[in-house]
Amino acid sequence: MMIAALPSMWRTRASVLDPYAPEVAKAFREAAAELERELIDRAEESVTLAQAAELGGYSIDHLQRLVSTGQLENVGRKHRPRVRRSAVPLKPGHRLPSDTEATQFSTRRRIVDSVLTGEST
Repeated sequence: MMIAALPSMWRTRASVLDPYAPEVAKAFREAAAELERELIDRAEESVTLAQAAELGGYSIDHLQRLVSTGQLENVGRKHRPRVRRSAVPLKPGHRLPSDTEATQFSTRRRIVDSVLTGEST
């Protein structure tokens, strides 16, 4: 489920709950509004090119070219470019590793290292 879909889903639940539990419905509406504001603020947040590279999968050099040609708006200063998080281009097939993938990799890495060095984990 996409986080951006939650405010709409919570408002739907609030309308269903309205006749039975108006205070609970009100809480759902307030939570939906708070989350929506946070999502908008986060999308407008500016990030460095290094952060944008991590988020989108493109290299810093490529992002710099996009900024210098005007294809990506620089919301920072000259020689210190920043881009809006919502404008970061996403490289096809790129995704950030989840915590479980990072944990799995580190576990595998420890096993491989222990086999190579002869030590037990």
